[in-house]
Amino acid sequence: MRIVFALTECNPYIRFTEAAFNMRDLAKSLSEQGHDVSVFLPYYKELKDQNIGSFIGANYVHIGEQEKYVGLLCERTDNINFFFIDNNEYFGYHTREGYANDGERFVFYNDAVLRAFKLIGHYPDIIHYNDWYLGLLPYLLKSRYKYKNEYKNIKTVFTIFDFEKQGIFPLNLQEIIHAPNSSILNFDGMVNFMKTGLLMSDKITTVSADYYDFMLSSYNRLEIILRDRLPDFTPVLFGVREKLSPNDSPYIYKKYNKRNAIKAKEFNKEEFKKEFGFSNSNVMLVGYLGAFQNARGFDIFSKQLESLLNETDCQFFFLGYGEQKYEDYINYLSITHPDRFKCYIGLTDEIRDKMLSAIDMILEPSMVASGSLSTLSAMKFGTVPLVFETGANKDLIEPYNMFTDKGNGFSFSKYTPQDFRKVFDLAYGHFRFNRDSWNNIIKSTLQTVPSSEKNALEYLELYKEIINHE
Repeated sequence: MRIVFALTECNPYIRFTEAAFNMRDLAKSLSEQGHDVSVFLPYYKELKDQNIGSFIGANYVHIGEQEKYVGLLCERTDNINFFFIDNNEYFGYHTREGYANDGERFVFYNDAVLRAFKLIGHYPDIIHYNDWYLGLLPYLLKSRYKYKNEYKNIKTVFTIFDFEKQGIFPLNLQEIIHAPNSSILNFDGMVNFMKTGLLMSDKITTVSADYYDFMLSSYNRLEIILRDRLPDFTPVLFGVREKLSPNDSPYIYKKYNKRNAIKAKEFNKEEFKKEFGFSNSNVMLVGYLGAFQNARGFDIFSKQLESLLNETDCQFFFLGYGEQKYEDYINYLSITHPDRFKCYIGLTDEIRDKMLSAIDMILEPSMVASGSLSTLSAMKFGTVPLVFETGANKDLIEPYNMFTDKGNGFSFSKYTPQDFRKVFDLAYGHFRFNRDSWNNIIKSTLQTVPSSEKNALEYLELYKEIINHE
């Protein structure tokens, strides 16, 4: 099967959210199963500055009455062709969005991806995209390209990680799309990319059963469209690649599996603390992995970090990057508590694996847990998660019950600093005073992690269903 992922972020080239990792793992798993997989990305300034890719050709896209240059570059990684859409006017930035011409930029990108197929002579069976940025693609495919033989059988799958961001722009954007009176694009007198994708995609998926329910009970009025599309809407839980494991990582101090995880994690924790300069190897080590932003829980747990440092003997290691105010705060804590708080601004596979193999607990109190990759990755390494009950985290985590000695983590249901602190103290108490129960939680985490390979098989069945349904 020929599968194209039309994306705005994808590991290892560009990462803004966990979706970059989820979609890359899915693409890689499908490629390893023998399918022809390509990924399209904008050629952001960061990629251009690194001279990523080789130039393979150019064409043009009509934006209003103007012809806009489309350069196409390619780099092959892990048996996947990564294609980069180049236009300095639209993508000469380091960030994905937040510019006055965002609507026009993504009209261009949606059309440029479709135009690029002709340039490379590659016409997929499936185009898989996520979130609002490519929401116009199925509309353009069905309104502008359906009369071309090469395009008429292409099907689309729309995966939603973030239902709140819809891609809403003034209605005059219809003029540059050459669709001045389209009721499909129009939603409350504005062009709405998300609404267009919901109406026009062949299948719609989201990242967990809980988020599926949230979307259907939302109050942004798009849930009305989703209810009409229920036969074509399904949750598919993302997983973690089998090779992301403490038994395969080339970086950790001591490899391990389910049988020797408890002792090996203790050894790795001791070595990790030596390498990164922590003062005591016996106390609880708490980690964080990913973006420093409100949506990932920073607005609630950052308010508790200093009191946790003052009132417990816990130590912390934060790995990631994000909003400048939070990077500054994390650096401040590492300076004021040099033997208790460490951080690395950035993200490397080596430090990630070493950290996951060493920490006792990972913080993942995301307000909207999409693919929950940090949670899944940590559990794969036998690290206990602390999560807010939403999205995939709610589906994945069974809160530990001391009376039944069952559960694979800790969770809280009210999104407040106080409730975060209550469940943190509960987890800390189990670690400190009931190590047998803590070790049972570790064993449970290792039993409950879905794989991206299984996730890929679910998507393959979905693709086949679309292709075979004429």
